[in-house]
Amino acid sequence: MHIHLPSPPAAQPLPPLELKPVIVRAAIVAALLGPILNLANQWSAIRVGEIDLLPAALFFSTPFLTVFVSQLSAYRAAARKHANKSARLGVIALILRAATIGAVMAMLNISLLASVAAIAGEPPALPVGLALQSLLLPTFFSAVSQYLTHRRLRARWASPGR
Repeated sequence: MHIHLPSPPAAQPLPPLELKPVIVRAAIVAALLGPILNLANQWSAIRVGEIDLLPAALFFSTPFLTVFVSQLSAYRAAARKHANKSARLGVIALILRAATIGAVMAMLNISLLASVAAIAGEPPALPVGLALQSLLLPTFFSAVSQYLTHRRLRARWASPGR
């Protein structure tokens, strides 16, 4: 006696990823958040004209990288779900991806700041508030970016002709 199992449906090719809009959205977020983060974290230094350039650069590059990587991650997840004909978002997976991206960004920022301080011969002291900000903000913006990217892709792939 033989049991015939239905063969799985042929996997659909992944829709193409357009990098230009991803880069533009990441740049817009960085352009909006960078000055706000600089003002919030370096207000006293800005008032006297002694801005610390490394943190200033990180306040722009961190939002850019976070949103860029988050959109790529959301695209991959949404494309997998599209290929499997599933429209569910997977909130737990989104939160785990966002937490992972946030933790990696925090480790990169804190490691870079500590390394520069060590090279300068200073003790690598990082205020607790800045350390928490280095983790929580990228995690939050990663989650929001992934959610919006997933919604945008679902709507695009559901439209006729796709």
